[in-house]
Formats: sequence, structure tokens, C-alpha cells
Amino acid sequence: MTLEPIVTLLPNSIIALAFLATTSLMAIFFAYIHSIKRQNYLLLWMAAWACLALHYVGPALGQLLPLATLEALNRWLYCVAGIFFFLGAQRYARREPWVVPAVVTAAVLGLWSLANAVH
Repeated sequence: MTLEPIVTLLPNSIIALAFLATTSLMAIFFAYIHSIKRQNYLLLWMAAWACLALHYVGPALGQLLPLATLEALNRWLYCVAGIFFFLGAQRYARREPWVVPAVVTAAVLGLWSLANAVH
């Protein structure tokens, strides 16, 4: 029995932990700025960074949790982060956000990730 699989997985989990930490700090930063300025787009961007941070939890804890069960959730959180960034950009441009298409898109992408995970 060799330690090669453990050694090759270790740097990936460290990188995922670093991404988890930085994206969490970005979410906290936008939450802080939202508490000062009270602009809705900042809240949406904070939610996007939080979804992106949660996306990195699975790869960071990949050795402790079964990866197959988290893969669908990771993909869906990555997609939802993009949707939140888009809605935040719409609010920043003083446009009415496309809430219903965003919810439908998130649901379709959730079903797609689940179907892709079970093959």
C-alpha cells in the first residue's frame, strides 16, 4: 500500500481550503458593505460569493465525505452563484431583476446536476 493517492489529494484540498477562505472573506466583505450602504445589489453579490464559498466545501473536505454525493450540489451551487451575480448586476444597472427566469433556471440546473450525478 502506497501513500501516493493521499499525497496527490492533499494539495487539491489545501487549494480548495484557500479558495473557500478567500470566497468566504469576499462574502463577509460584501455583507459589511451592504450594512453600510444598504444597496440590494450588494446583498445579491454577497449571496453569490457565499454560494461560491459553499461550492468549495465539497472539494475541501473531499477525503472526509463521499465525493459523488457532493458533486451535484457543488455544480448547482456554482450555477446559482452565477445567477446571483447576474441578478446583482441587473440591480446595479438599475434594471428590474429577472426573478422568475432566474428561479426557473436554478431549478432546471438543479435537476440537470442531479441527473448528471446519477448518470
